[in-house]
Amino acid sequence: MASFLRSFGFSCLLVVLILAIAEKSNASGYTRPIFRSGAWQLAHATFYGDESASETMGGACGYGNLRINGYGTDTAALSSTLFNDGYACGTCYQIKCHDSPHCYTYVSFTTVTATNLCPPNWSQDSNNGGWCNPPRAHFDMSKPAFMKIADWKAGIIPVIYRSSDVYFLEGTVNRFIIFEIYPLVVTCVLSLFA
Repeated sequence: MASFLRSFGFSCLLVVLILAIAEKSNASGYTRPIFRSGAWQLAHATFYGDESASETMGGACGYGNLRINGYGTDTAALSSTLFNDGYACGTCYQIKCHDSPHCYTYVSFTTVTATNLCPPNWSQDSNNGGWCNPPRAHFDMSKPAFMKIADWKAGIIPVIYRSSDVYFLEGTVNRFIIFEIYPLVVTCVLSLFA
């Protein structure tokens, strides 16, 4: 019986590795392009909600509960200029507080994922409350993400940003690996020691 379980365990691990490789290369023949971070660009950032980031759940990208779906609280709503009719959903951005006394000097940057749209506020001037009005590039960050780079009492800060080489697809964080492959690996490994 023990030799059967060991044999099963090794076979199972082999199948899991093949599945992981197939997922990585994508069976349809598509391979992900090499991605490099973009150049730093100027923008501004504000925050919404409180430290719990409960107000950040859902959003225009349709990701639902951001914690359950792997995004955590390092998220941002983008101005329509950056949101690009939803094509920016899932894009990650490195954001640095820039040229403000409210910047934390001990932090180089934070990385946020685009999960929502910050709609224009046409009744406000772009420099006085209409932060997300076109053509302004603006990040309305969750408060926990904002507090990683600046004092929240600032309200609005100048930032520099660039797209990051971390990215998420279709509202999941390697959902195949986490929810389909990982339990198989655990089962296989446990069967090796049974």
